[in-house]
Formats: sequence, structure tokens, C-alpha cells
Amino acid sequence: MQKQLPISTLLCGLSLFSQAQAHVHGVGKMLVVQQQHQWQIQFELPASDALGFERADNSPEQAQAIAKLIERMQHSEQLVTLGPECGLIQSDYHLPALNEASEEEEEEESSHEDHEDIDVQYLFSCEQPNIQLHVTLFDWMPSLQRIDLQWANTQGQGQANLTPANPAFIW
Repeated sequence: MQKQLPISTLLCGLSLFSQAQAHVHGVGKMLVVQQQHQWQIQFELPASDALGFERADNSPEQAQAIAKLIERMQHSEQLVTLGPECGLIQSDYHLPALNEASEEEEEEESSHEDHEDIDVQYLFSCEQPNIQLHVTLFDWMPSLQRIDLQWANTQGQGQANLTPANPAFIW
């Protein structure tokens, strides 16, 4: 009998590997874990690609960009689609504090770059075995050049790169 690990354990292991990689503009990260009928998908996207900026200046244009991003994240199909037999159970996202830095913070940051990421998580239930996913966020995030995908499912585990020209992955 094969022992199955909880989704959270698998994601934690994948997240630790992901954190060791450097933040790069134009490159997002995606973790996919399947356990039985549940699929958890986690994105880590550079704020500069998702919003067009990493530090907000509180302008109406930036407030509108943030509101539009939140609206898109609330609809999983704006970022990723699975087969038609899959339904969204839960979603969560985290926007970093994009407030303007104070002069003191700017001096501290001049010694090391501070990059912001947008984190998005979806949990799907799939009645039938799912064999593919399609990343749709390339359609509205033109500066994103690549998604580094890491996955673990009943087929095994692995890595792949998804691009605007190749946004789908089939197991």
C-alpha cells in the first residue's frame, strides 16, 4: 500500500525548493500538487509583471491596476484552467504592502534590492483524473516570459517551463 502525504506537506517541500530560487522579473513560479481528487495550485508572480510596478505611488492608475488584479485573481480561469470536470473549492491570494517607502526605508533598500511577489493559491476538486492544465494569465500579463512549474501528482513529480507560446502542460 502506498502512503499518501497531505497536500500541505508536499507544498511545504516544494515551497522550500522554490524559495531557494532568486526573484526574477518576467519569471513566475507555479506549484501543482494532487492528492486523490484534490489539486492545489500555487502561483508566485513578480508584482512588476502582475501590476506593472513594485512600489505604489497611490496614483489612481495604480489603484485601478490593483483592483483589476484582485478581480482577476478571484476568477481562477483568469490564471489557470484545468479540465471541465474540475471545480474550484477555495482560493486565496496575498498582495504585498505596496506602499511608498519612507526615506529611511529607501536608504536601507539601496544596499539590497527589495522585490515584491504576488501569491495566489487555488484548490480544485476533479471528479475525473485530470491530465492537463492551461496557464491563461499569459493572455493579460505580457511581460511574463516564463512560469517555472513544479508538480507532484499520482504520476510522479517533475518540473517544466511554461511560456506564452507553450502555456499548457499534459501529464
